[in-house]
Amino acid sequence: MRVIDWEYGGMNGGYYDIACVCVENPLDARCEDVFFRAYCGGEPSEEAKARLLINKFLVTSHWSTWSLVQICYGKDADFYWEYGRTRAVQACSFLDDPSFSSSLTLLGG
Repeated sequence: MRVIDWEYGGMNGGYYDIACVCVENPLDARCEDVFFRAYCGGEPSEEAKARLLINKFLVTSHWSTWSLVQICYGKDADFYWEYGRTRAVQACSFLDDPSFSSSLTLLGG
C-alpha cells in the first residue's frame, strides 16, 4: 500500500504519514490495526508499533501547535481552539499509553 499526501507533502518518515491518517480519520482500534497491517504487509514488528505510537504523539502535538498559529493569524478562533484542544488531549493520551516509555527506549530515546 502506498499513501500519497499531496496537501502537506514533506520529508517526514512514512510512519508520520501513517500516524496522520490514524489521527485525522478517527479509526477504531480494529480498523487502525487492519490499516497498519496493510501498510506493513503483515504483522507489524514491535519497532513498527513503537514508531506509530511515537509518531501519533508527534502528529497531534504538531497540529495542536499549528492550530494556535492559525488563531494568531486571525482564523476562526472557535474552530481552531477546539481543534487544537482536541489534538492536545490526544497527545496527552499517547503520553499516558503504558507502552510510550518503552517505545521511546526501543527506538533509542
